[in-house]
Amino acid sequence: MAVAVFCGCSDNNKKLGRPLNAQEKRGEKLFASNCKKCHAADSGLATQGPNLEGVFDKKFLPSGAPANDERVKNVLQYGRRSMPAFGQVLDDSQIDSIIAYLKTQ
Repeated sequence: MAVAVFCGCSDNNKKLGRPLNAQEKRGEKLFASNCKKCHAADSGLATQGPNLEGVFDKKFLPSGAPANDERVKNVLQYGRRSMPAFGQVLDDSQIDSIIAYLKTQ
């Protein structure tokens, strides 16, 4: 156990200083299976789509739209430019979980 403390290894989220709650963990899994192939959420690296690290810390999304729950949910549901729509794949609670997870990044 002392090794984990000295290594800085922890289940705590770096940004929050606490472990992810159940909704955020669910969002993390959903992000990994639906979004991660095109977007990074936990690094400054861009992949096929914009990097989403700290997306809710900014005033605007990469598209220029306001960085708020409503706009992100709309993009997830209906897509934008080359991003596909996920409204037929993910239900509202799943999209809300992804948004909760993105707020931790």
